[in-house]
Amino acid sequence: MTTKVAVIGSGNIGTDLMIKILRLSESLEIAAMAGLDPESDGLARARRLKVATTHEGVDGLVALDAFEDVSIVFDATSAAAHRRHDEVLRALGRTVVDLTPAALGPYVVPPVNGDAHLDAPNANMVTCGGQANHPGGRRRQHGDPGPLRGTLHRPDGPDPRRQVLAAAGEGPFRQVAGACRGVRADCRRPGAAGGRGRRGP
Repeated sequence: MTTKVAVIGSGNIGTDLMIKILRLSESLEIAAMAGLDPESDGLARARRLKVATTHEGVDGLVALDAFEDVSIVFDATSAAAHRRHDEVLRALGRTVVDLTPAALGPYVVPPVNGDAHLDAPNANMVTCGGQANHPGGRRRQHGDPGPLRGTLHRPDGPDPRRQVLAAAGEGPFRQVAGACRGVRADCRRPGAAGGRGRRGP
């Protein structure tokens, strides 16, 4: 039996997540996608894939018939928008997975501390740089002294460097990995000087 989910945010991250769930997940079923731009590529792709859509954001999402069966909502918008999304969705009893730097819930990196927050109403995914670096922090805690770096193969938002440094920095790093100092995170576009087109420690 699958768990029905929805995505808020029809940009690159939300669209990529929707497609990965559709193609790869055996436990999740994408029920709806919400955005704000009715002409966005993400909403157009969702419609072609027979996913329920709305361009009226979280308000439009909760009004969809498909929302009734949704248990989990992934928020791939912005930290500012996430605060209201969380308020609306929690009041309706939905679990929220935060893909923004808002950090209203606990920082979660599944390989490191995922089991500790299975019942959290809101889980913050730290950003891609944090996901790349925190497992390495756990390794360092167990004796690996090497430096940690996260490299993004493409920009994931309007200011990826700021988001990565904000959410993959020392505070979240200590909470998740138990390390004593922060990380260095580099965001590089493909073809930029020094960019290697990969991500990871």
